[in-house]
Amino acid sequence: MNTKGIYALIFILFLLLSGCNSGNAGGITISDISIHKIGDTKSKVSYGMSRSEAEKVLGTGEKGAFGYEYKSGVTIMYRDNKVVGLVLNKDSAYEHSSLKIGMLKDELKKIYGNNFFLETPLNLDYAYDSINKTYLNESSPAISQEEAEKVYVVSVMFDENGYANRIMLLDRRMAIYLN
Repeated sequence: MNTKGIYALIFILFLLLSGCNSGNAGGITISDISIHKIGDTKSKVSYGMSRSEAEKVLGTGEKGAFGYEYKSGVTIMYRDNKVVGLVLNKDSAYEHSSLKIGMLKDELKKIYGNNFFLETPLNLDYAYDSINKTYLNESSPAISQEEAEKVYVVSVMFDENGYANRIMLLDRRMAIYLN
């Protein structure tokens, strides 16, 4: 094989391998913890936004069991008046850039891979340590509440037919301690 053929083969292998690691299999970033109005990517709510900024987008919410519930089918969890958790419910007027209500579990695995923290028939959770750049698993050591703020969680719940009906995007502190 000549030099051009070798370079072409290396290029094709690079494309194939990078395609296998597409989506967020390399990690969950703080920018992944955001949602936008369906059909309007400028109406966005993101992790770390102030409550007043989020309510400029969503309107005023009502206190619910796990945060503030908005008429748009979104629940927001706040800590110190900052967004630290976003929940998309089945009839939400908002969406995530790549996660969708109605998606199948295998579609979620194509985005984040098999690096999940926990899998049950009706749930799939990913936890990514943004400091150590690694996915956590069930045997990962315990961490402090402060450290848990730097672990980003994607938790998707599925109905009995296997379709996503709730998407939760939050930090691990909120996921574990609800604060």
